[in-house]
Amino acid sequence: MANVLIVDDEKNILNSFKRTFFNESFNTIISSSPIEAFNILEKNKIDIVISDYKMPEMDGITFLKKVKKLYPSVYRIILSGYIDEVTVSNSLISGIALAYIAKPWESDLLLKKIYNILRLKEIINNDELITQINKIEHLPTLPKIYHNVVNAIANEAGIKDIVKLIEKDPSIASKVLQVANSAFYGVTEIYDLEKAVLRIGLENLKNIVFLFSIKNNIKISTSLTSYMERLFIGFKRSNICVQLLYMLKNNKRIPIKFSSLGLLFSIGKLLMLSLLSEQYEKIEKHLNNKNGYLFYKAEEELKMESVNHRTIGCYFLHLWNFPELFFQIALNYNNPDKLDDEYKEIGYLLNITDSVISAIEHKDSKLLSEIKPSFIEKEDYLNVIKSIKEINSV
Repeated sequence: MANVLIVDDEKNILNSFKRTFFNESFNTIISSSPIEAFNILEKNKIDIVISDYKMPEMDGITFLKKVKKLYPSVYRIILSGYIDEVTVSNSLISGIALAYIAKPWESDLLLKKIYNILRLKEIINNDELITQINKIEHLPTLPKIYHNVVNAIANEAGIKDIVKLIEKDPSIASKVLQVANSAFYGVTEIYDLEKAVLRIGLENLKNIVFLFSIKNNIKISTSLTSYMERLFIGFKRSNICVQLLYMLKNNKRIPIKFSSLGLLFSIGKLLMLSLLSEQYEKIEKHLNNKNGYLFYKAEEELKMESVNHRTIGCYFLHLWNFPELFFQIALNYNNPDKLDDEYKEIGYLLNITDSVISAIEHKDSKLLSEIKPSFIEKEDYLNVIKSIKEINSV
């Protein structure tokens, strides 16, 4: 059974937690001081620490910073009604806390967060990955524009209000228009952002805003910019490729819940480039020396079983509360048989997509002909390749 440690100097708060979590499937351990909490951490295997911010012995940020250093595989949540937005942001970006819950908390929200984290630990089952990520000093967080768009959609805001949010970032607005005008969505060009949003749908919009706002926020050195630009061309190509493959296989458009998977299934490559750039460059060098084409195969050959772009992508998509479909695909698109039955077909098509995009990138025409799926006619396949090759800029 998982252990959740709650640290708060107010006894009534601790008792409230005990009552709230009494019948849950994890064990709740309480502590009224950070000093006592460290003794508990030393003697018990703790999975999650939830700490109040305002405590007399030591504030919650200082406490969690020490927890991160001493017990990097423990997940950390900060809980407070007194903490300011800048402190919250800094603690999340630095990885001191992996989540923030405001007081007075909503029990359902907190329980959902706890179970999401425990589910992530179960799926990843990878202390090496968690420890390595927790050592990173600057973690990517969800951009403000993404939060605003998601909240607006959740609150059933009108299209005009959602468009106003997107217009605040011209670079993202332009990407939404680009996607809406892609061959998959229609032949009639549109230049009105409201019509573009209606064309692509709100679920697809969220993921487009997510990807391109992450691009604007991610920090990499100038020497790595070309890698990032190439990745984003690959993301756009993948999204078109999987949609066209689905259409040709099933004679209908891809379901809305799958429609932006091509953009995000290999997001772990971008995260690796940002967080573990030396590891990323090592993989690229290996690909060039071996004249290979598949990123995950290079990782396997380099013995990167635990910390690789698939596990990193799964970790953060789960941490950012994406639907299970997304992090399952991110972790297992290279091996669709490991996916739940309802996701196997889309996993299979993404696996083909990964090979097609990589072969195009490496200009391997022989390989392109060899990986043609049996359900596609040669002429249709050539048209797919042509459509993908036309996407050559971010």
